[in-house]
Amino acid sequence: MQTLHVITPSDPSTSDCFVGLMRLAQRQIGGEHKTIVIGDQVEAEALRQRGIQMLGSLGGIKNKSNTLSRRLGRLLDTVCISAKSTCIGWGWHSASVLSTLQINAETTAYVDEVDDCISFKNNTTGIIPTNWNVSQRLLAMGIDETVLAEPIVGVAPKSVVVDSKTVLELVGIPVDCCIVAIVGDASSCEELLTVAMQIKSTGLAICFVLPPNYQHRAIVMLAATEKGVADVFRCTPPELRTADIISAASCIWAPSVAEFATSCAVLDVVDAAWDGIPILAGTNHPIASIPTVG
Repeated sequence: MQTLHVITPSDPSTSDCFVGLMRLAQRQIGGEHKTIVIGDQVEAEALRQRGIQMLGSLGGIKNKSNTLSRRLGRLLDTVCISAKSTCIGWGWHSASVLSTLQINAETTAYVDEVDDCISFKNNTTGIIPTNWNVSQRLLAMGIDETVLAEPIVGVAPKSVVVDSKTVLELVGIPVDCCIVAIVGDASSCEELLTVAMQIKSTGLAICFVLPPNYQHRAIVMLAATEKGVADVFRCTPPELRTADIISAASCIWAPSVAEFATSCAVLDVVDAAWDGIPILAGTNHPIASIPTVG
């Protein structure tokens, strides 16, 4: 059995949790595994160092005039030598590119986030969403319900995290300060700022640490400076991951999605909840669509 994995690490719709799940799949599913990165060689090497079995990379994630699709198709045709070959796309971007191909392999895609600007071309690629919000978004986009599987959610166990003392030093947080790890790359700016101002008025020593790929960081930090609450916020330094911040946090907060943004991603919240640290999320957050959580 041959399994080919396709992933676009730099695309916002690709959760970093997918890397851990892909690595887990490669270790536990029998047969030969190869991974194609839609991105540059640096991204491919980074995945190789994380234990992913690599085949190579395709530079450039923009699929203008289906150029990327043709390049990926030619590459897959050379490696899909068995009728039992399976091709798995991790994330919406990879799924959309796979949907444009006609290859000698069964294609499946795991999707946690949907980008409305990237279309899905066929109804033969099976889609496994992580929650019902994703399913509803896909149905609204015209995806045939026959290719949608029952939502499956899961994350790979964490390995090593940075110790709390080092986290505090790198983030620049006093030892007596309560750390709140913010989870969600599209979290509401208004909600973050409103709560920050309320906390500031109480005089409590609390710091919000924004996730590494937070989409509205510049907006929040500028507004926080104007409102006098900039000291409440910290950004995750490049040396750390969200998992490291969470290991040192007193609690986790998953704010609502910003009104001007759309998101149905939940894996980051599920991954954060793995550590057993108290987590706060509203009923309007996509995570609430998972019965055992919501």
